[in-house]
Amino acid sequence: MKKKFLLLFLTLIIFSACGFKIVNLNELRNFEIEELVSSGDKRINYLIKNELFIKKNKSFNKKIKVSLNTKKTKEIKEKNIQNEITKYEINIFVDVKFNILQGDISNDFTIIKSGIYDVSKKHSETLNNEKKLIKIISKSISENIIENLILKLNEL
Repeated sequence: MKKKFLLLFLTLIIFSACGFKIVNLNELRNFEIEELVSSGDKRINYLIKNELFIKKNKSFNKKIKVSLNTKKTKEIKEKNIQNEITKYEINIFVDVKFNILQGDISNDFTIIKSGIYDVSKKHSETLNNEKKLIKIISKSISENIIENLILKLNEL
């Protein structure tokens, strides 16, 4: 009993006083996307733009111009014994270039995301599966874009 209490007490002391604090990325965001130019897949660009402008803040004086170039590839992932396609894989590549409008500072990065969706018996269900996957991946990409912009702009 005494050993368990001592072990519990030491564990509590060690882990509660580590000083670790979770960083809130919204507190680090010190920029506003003034202009967003996109090329490539229109549906993906539309979804990414909507997510980026939902999180738009107007209180910052650092304004940036962002340019997106998206590319989507669709590949067969799996076939069954009858050589029928059962799964597709979608890969989305986004090249992001940004410029700070007040200075001549620019940078770029690339985000690659992929996902797999099932083929249904009905073609319309298969298309819905693809649209849902693209929507999920696009949301993830827009979150990654914000995170990368925060990191890159705070480095500069």
